[in-house]
Amino acid sequence: MSGHFVTLDVERERCACPACPSEGVLVAPVDLALPRARCGNGLLARVLVDKFADRIPLNLQATRMEREGETFSTATLSDWVLAGAAFLLPVALAVEARLLAGKWLEADDTGYPAQDGLDGHLRKGRLWAVTDQREVRYHFTATTEGKNPPAFLETFKGKLLLVDGGSEFNLAVQQRG
Repeated sequence: MSGHFVTLDVERERCACPACPSEGVLVAPVDLALPRARCGNGLLARVLVDKFADRIPLNLQATRMEREGETFSTATLSDWVLAGAAFLLPVALAVEARLLAGKWLEADDTGYPAQDGLDGHLRKGRLWAVTDQREVRYHFTATTEGKNPPAFLETFKGKLLLVDGGSEFNLAVQQRG
């Protein structure tokens, strides 16, 4: 059985106190990550997991959703991805803080294609992974320059930084030594 779309009409209670007009109208909060978007939390999670975990491009997701009976443009899905990333930023920062507070870390980088401006051409950026084998935090940079690892490892106080022999980590290792 495949998934399906459900349209929800969200009605929120509103109230005002006649004795305190300066307070204005109070509106009950909505339990949605993106309250003004046309997606609920489940659909947002699906788009993000499909894009980042399963590597399904947004245009293919839009095509699949259309087959399932709903039409969303890739621009709309892109907006959801950006807003979802902003919503999840505190989680990413908490993971990073836990990693940097640990006793040891592993780090590595790999080439990662990135769209370069509006011309649609791809260039090779770098995706850096920092992990303690329980959690991982990714950092993207445009280059493999050695200034990047020290920047995101600046507050790491642990005793061991395990990296390969790549020269991009030389400065980070020297600063720790």
